[in-house]
Amino acid sequence: MKALILAGGFAKRLWPLTLDKAKPLLPIAGKPVISHIVEKIPPQISIVVSTNEMFAGDFSDWRASHPQRDITIYV
Repeated sequence: MKALILAGGFAKRLWPLTLDKAKPLLPIAGKPVISHIVEKIPPQISIVVSTNEMFAGDFSDWRASHPQRDITIYV
């Protein structure tokens, strides 16, 4: 089984907060929103994060902070 997280939008309604940062990477309670989501997914389930080219590098950096999880960034 795999979990798919759709994170490819530009969140224009949240501008200027999301001009240079994807909405799932905005911090809530000290960590990115997407980290809260990933923590709710059982560890044995692979995760695919679908994003756009503009934020691909940011998601790759975020991915590096979760080395224990099987997370694939898909552009």
